[in-house]
Formats: sequence, structure tokens, C-alpha cells
Amino acid sequence: MATIMTPEALLKIAASQEGGFETPHLNDSLYLHFKGWNKIENLEPYSELKALWLESNGLQKLENLDALKKLRCLYVQQNLLTKIENIQPLISLRILDISQNRLTKLDNIGSLPCLETLNASKNLLENHESLKELVLCKCLFTIDLSNNVLDGDEEVLDAIASAPSLVSFNLTGNPIMKTPQLRKKMICKMPKLTYLDRPVFEAERFAAEAWGKGGRDAEINARSEYQKMQKEKAHQETADFQEWKDRKIKEHLEKHGGNTETPSLSSSVTTTTDIEDGNNEDKTEEEVNVTKLAHKFWSAQATDDGEATSMASTLPIEAASFRAPSYRPDPLDESLAKIKVKDPPAIKPCDVSSRIHEKESESIPIPPPLMEDSSLPKPPVPPPMKKTDQGTDFDELD
Repeated sequence: MATIMTPEALLKIAASQEGGFETPHLNDSLYLHFKGWNKIENLEPYSELKALWLESNGLQKLENLDALKKLRCLYVQQNLLTKIENIQPLISLRILDISQNRLTKLDNIGSLPCLETLNASKNLLENHESLKELVLCKCLFTIDLSNNVLDGDEEVLDAIASAPSLVSFNLTGNPIMKTPQLRKKMICKMPKLTYLDRPVFEAERFAAEAWGKGGRDAEINARSEYQKMQKEKAHQETADFQEWKDRKIKEHLEKHGGNTETPSLSSSVTTTTDIEDGNNEDKTEEEVNVTKLAHKFWSAQATDDGEATSMASTLPIEAASFRAPSYRPDPLDESLAKIKVKDPPAIKPCDVSSRIHEKESESIPIPPPLMEDSSLPKPPVPPPMKKTDQGTDFDELD
């Protein structure tokens, strides 16, 4: 038995849902799916609704929606609808899901001025007469017509292409998909098309438009030309980037160096004379030492490399603060390396257990033997025990 959409039932659902209110006009969404309704009614107080879910009920007709002028999303899939009607008041509707019903025509969708997305899959749409209202949908961007019974003729393709703003549609599961060169035909008919069961890329559009003008040979030539254009575009982008890079380097040098030439290395290093004159008052002692060492090390190549090496060993700097000079072996080190050092004596193999006993005996001192004291009396010696046939005679001990 179907339930009735009473005001009390609607109020109870609105108050129990997340973010819902007991005051009807404060609700902007209402979930009425899987309730078993067979008629839409008593929605007048919910005038501020933006989204309404009515799927998976027993609805046979769209009605009593006059108060929902601000409604943007309407979901009525999986019902028993045979006709789209009474939707003219929905002037703000943008998304309409009417899939899995019993529709044979898309009636009255042209009366929705803001409709952008339409899902009419799994219905009974047959021919171009079922789609003639698409030409009136000025804002329709996406439509799903999959799993209908649309027959394969050019009139159906023209009806779909008549939607002025359509950029994406799906025809999977229709007999019309058997039409030869269907994809190329629709790309040629719809300049704005970006998705037809899969994305439409620039290379495919370039080739399809050439096919529409000159056939297969024109398509092959267009593909080769497109590849050539892409290579030239890549080279031009590389050249533009290099030009931009050179321009930025030149601007940077003009701003900081005063000329377009690269400043020399010696001009960026503080000289020893500047350090002695006290021009580095803001620097720490360690930074001054590093600068002095750098200057002398770079200038040492004109005189003697050994001076820079000796300077590096005298100044207290960190290893990461300055690059260490190259190492030259000392003649004294070479002479020491020729001296032969005797090998240490080999250790004789021995039993591990014996070495452990030796260690234990070394670590625990053995006490000296006790000496007999002649002043103390000696204990009496017990008499010998007599042996009998049954054993020792203990009575003799008493």
C-alpha cells in the first residue's frame, strides 16, 4: 500500500535529516527517496528548496511543483513516469535526472530556461521526434541518452546537434551507435563538442573536420600536418622561453651590475686591502678570515700554491665554509711510507675452555693449606666395625 505525502510526514523527514529544520521554509534540501510515494503534494511550504530527491518511489506524474521556483536540482529517477509535464514553474532548474522511467519523448524541457544537465538514460526514446525539444534548450551543456532505443538515422543526429550549447552527450547502448563514422559525423556537426562517449581532443577534431571535407586522404594529410604543427609549436615555445630567459638575465645585470657584462669573480670578493682598512666592520671575525683566505688562495696561483695551503691550516674555519685546497703529498710522508714495520707476533690457537679455566683460576685466589696445631687435643679414633653375614654390625658401635 502506497503511503501519502502528508504535511506531518514531510515535517518529520525534514527535521530528522542532517541540517534540516522543523520550519519548512528554512530547508534548502529535502530527501524523499525510497518512501513509496505515488503522488507529489503538500510541498507548498517548502518554497526555499534548492534540491529535491524523489527517486525510487511510485510516482506516475510530475505535479504540485508550482511553489518551488528556486529549485535547482530535481531527481525523479526510478519511478513510473511516462511524460514530462507541469515543470514550467521551475524557472531556476539546472539539473534534471529523469532516468529509468517510461518516457517516449522529452516534452516541455524547452520551458526550462536554465537547464544545463539532463539525464534521460534507460527510457524508451525512439527517434528524432523524441528529441525535438532539444533545440529550445539554450543552456543545455550535457545530456545522457544512453540505453534507449534511438534508431540509426541522420535525423536523430541532427536533432542532437540542434542543441546550441551542447558540448557533451552519451549515446552508449543505442542502435544508432552502429551508424558508420558516427563519431566523425557528430564532430563535424557540432563545433563545440568535447565529449562523445569519450573525450574529443584537438588532434581528433582536426582530422575529423578534414575527413568531412575531403575524405580519407584528406584525413591522413591532416594528421601529418597536425604533427608537423605540434613540432613547430614546441620549437617556437622553446625559442620564446630562451629569449625570455636571456632578457631577464640582461635586466638583472643592468639592475645590479650597471652593465650587461658578467661581473668578474675578483670584483665580488673583498680584497685584503679593504679588510685592513676596516671596510668590513659589520662582518664577524670568522667571515673576515674566510674572505681573506679566499682572496689569498685564488691569488696564490700566480705565485705559489703552497702559500694557500699553509694559510688554510692556520685559520680556524669550518669545513663547509670554504673549499679546501688540493692535497700534495709531503716528501717526508713518502719516506716514512717506505719504512717496513715488523708484523706483530701471531697468536697461537688454543682451546677456549682451557683459557676460561685459566682466567677463573687467576681471578679467584686459592687459600693456603691449614697447619696442624700441636696444643689442641686430637679427636678419638672410633673402633673398627665388625662385619657379619648380614652386613655391618652397628651394635658394636654403641
